[in-house]
Amino acid sequence: MITRTVEAPPSSVECTLAQRSGYGDLHDQCHQTNDVPLPYSADVLLQRRCYCPCHGHGESSR
Repeated sequence: MITRTVEAPPSSVECTLAQRSGYGDLHDQCHQTNDVPLPYSADVLLQRRCYCPCHGHGESSR
């Protein structure tokens, strides 16, 4: 049987750094709250939204 590994989508640079001690206030500086599509393309993203729980995308919000 083949099992697939599902990775969590990546967090932004700000939210990744905010997980370290002393940088918690950087969550407020993250502006990746929406996907940014490539103009005139289908399903191609320039920038993926941040899936850090501090943004409240369904899991627990900060």
